[in-house]
Amino acid sequence: MAVSGKGSIGRAWDYKSRSAAEQAAMNNCSGACKVITSFHNGCGAVVHNSTTHRYSGGHGETRGKAQRSAMNRAGGGRYVTSVCTSN
Repeated sequence: MAVSGKGSIGRAWDYKSRSAAEQAAMNNCSGACKVITSFHNGCGAVVHNSTTHRYSGGHGETRGKAQRSAMNRAGGGRYVTSVCTSN
């Protein structure tokens, strides 16, 4: 999952390699984006902390674990999006 400072988000999953998924996420994100989380056979999530004005990513075995991971990395904030692989 990739995000820009202005909130554009690129998501990609079920690719054969991490590099292919990260490139697809970057291609799906508008502006100056960076990859903030990658995951394999699990889920990824993005949280925005309006106090720090930062986006944080997390990953985990389930959507809930990915959301908690992102929230912990962000130091709190607002859940933005998540996605899980199909396997």
